[in-house]
Amino acid sequence: MKTNVILILLLVFLTGYVSSASAAASLSVGTISYDTIIVKDESITITSSVTASSVSGTLTVDVTLTDNSGLFTIPTATQQVQFTTDGTQSVSWTITAASTGTNSAPFTIRAIGDDSGNSASGTSSTV
Repeated sequence: MKTNVILILLLVFLTGYVSSASAAASLSVGTISYDTIIVKDESITITSSVTASSVSGTLTVDVTLTDNSGLFTIPTATQQVQFTTDGTQSVSWTITAASTGTNSAPFTIRAIGDDSGNSASGTSSTV
């Protein structure tokens, strides 16, 4: 009995001093969706999603929309989403067109996060 108690106390003591390896979370950005017919000075909505896996603790993710064409005004390019477990969250931006026309795929969305000191990133671009 005393031996079992001593072994349990020894294991509890050692567990407190042995750090466990933590894998970084991984992020992926979903397909970018928006109306490709654009009228100058009118707004369109860009939507996508961010999926996180291997989350430990709280994962704070900065999700940034980039206009590769220079034809849009993006009032707030970066949004923050948080994950406490694996999952998917939707993101959207309302932006304004600087010209009229059909613009296909001029956007990139990049997600960069920090999960307990481990960085994670994911990118989705339309071409």
